[in-house]
Amino acid sequence: MLRATRPLAALSLVLVVAGCATAPHPADPLAIARADLKSADAKHSPALWLDAARQALPIAVSPAACACTRTEAVAIYNQAVAHAAVALASQASAPGYAVTITKPRGVDRFLVASDISCKHLGTRVTRAGFGGTLVGVTNAKASDPNCPPQGFTSPWTAVAEFGTSREGGATPVSIHFYDPDTVSTIRIEGARRPLAGDFSAPLAFYPHPNELVFGILAMMRSDLSIRRSALMFYEPYDPNKIPVIFVHGLMSSPHAWLEVVNQLETNPEFRRRYQVWGYFYPTGAPIAMNAMAFREALAELPKRYPIKRNIVVVGHSMGGILTRMQVTNTGRALWDGVFGSKAASIAKEVPPNSPLEQALVFRANPYISHVIFIATPHRGSYLATLRISNLGGMLIRMPASLVKHFDHHAAGIMRQVEPSMRSIPTSIQGLSPKSRLLCALAKIPPAVPYDCIIGNRGRYQDPLFKSSDGIVPYWSSHLDGARSELIVPTGHDAFNNPASVADIERILGVAPAAKP
Repeated sequence: MLRATRPLAALSLVLVVAGCATAPHPADPLAIARADLKSADAKHSPALWLDAARQALPIAVSPAACACTRTEAVAIYNQAVAHAAVALASQASAPGYAVTITKPRGVDRFLVASDISCKHLGTRVTRAGFGGTLVGVTNAKASDPNCPPQGFTSPWTAVAEFGTSREGGATPVSIHFYDPDTVSTIRIEGARRPLAGDFSAPLAFYPHPNELVFGILAMMRSDLSIRRSALMFYEPYDPNKIPVIFVHGLMSSPHAWLEVVNQLETNPEFRRRYQVWGYFYPTGAPIAMNAMAFREALAELPKRYPIKRNIVVVGHSMGGILTRMQVTNTGRALWDGVFGSKAASIAKEVPPNSPLEQALVFRANPYISHVIFIATPHRGSYLATLRISNLGGMLIRMPASLVKHFDHHAAGIMRQVEPSMRSIPTSIQGLSPKSRLLCALAKIPPAVPYDCIIGNRGRYQDPLFKSSDGIVPYWSSHLDGARSELIVPTGHDAFNNPASVADIERILGVAPAAKP
């Protein structure tokens, strides 16, 4: 116990124990930086943000400062630079500073990454270092069908370097923007230092509705959701990166893939080599029609971009069937399988290149090099035949464009095969194990290499061929010609399992990164 008779010794001991936590002197530059930052945040003043960054930077790189002091100084510098860069990029001024700012082309505005909530993502993927982390937004253009309505987003990091001001003159400051996907270190204050990055914020920028509710509405109101059907990029097209297209399943949307993509973004090699695209479609519409629309969207890509023959497609559940119908050379096999003994006579009735023929007779897309099937019902699911499924199918509102094509003549053709047919078959009906389309498609191997990921709900004690993910049985998901097959202890949402993400990394040829 310290005695009052030894106040100086007691004070010395407190200072030694407190170490870095010692109260700063009023002239302490870090205390000034804290005050400037607090004031800048309240007043939204670029000059005060730059003041805070200028005070903090020398401490952040000082070998004489202890680790916790440097850490705090880096945090102040980064936050101040991020806010200053956003303000100055929109033509704001900073009295007392001569600002030189180099903005990247094609970015319309910037947002401070830390202002974007990532709570709906399991992990916030960041890289520690110097620089204010930002999200660059490129506004959507009506002429670009592949741009999300909210625009393209991409990660950026701003770095501010200060010069020496002459007496009574403005302080020179240069603000540069770096792409943290391609730049990992920068030279600042005489040495190379790690560049900070926030790779989740660009993904979290997009709306994140309740996936179940949104998916049900998108299925039931296929008449409305077809208007939003599109192949969307989540960053500006990069000819140096390989596209990976994620295709969702029934009662779902591209939002279902957010956490998968976020986990893949933890891998620097994935970020360097791949770009993420998503395909949205009205999941209640017929499978063949949705697959045809997907083929048409893919066919437009080479007209707009210098696409290479290296696209990878990842399809979950029914999205896997749509994916398979992009890499299959059907000849007349689907036509014959769907129409059976009537195939030849129906072929004479149908006009050349009719929607019906386009939906069933096609070639594999030459730009797709690999596909990954996740919990895909290649041979259907008996759940599609249950009464509740049939009731759900009756409630689906079909797109008017499909109804228009299903005229009396087409209806008459279909009734030659199914006399009871009175309306367009929904996707739920198309998932029956008795589906003529699926039965015929199952006999045609994909024209590119493929891998399978299948859930078994962790029931490893059961024979594999009798297992199921609760929706799709193993015998329906399994494909003999798969390059690899991974069984994960999950239900139908097998794509969200960490082992599945690691397997996608393996398949894509990027070494799995250590997860935070």
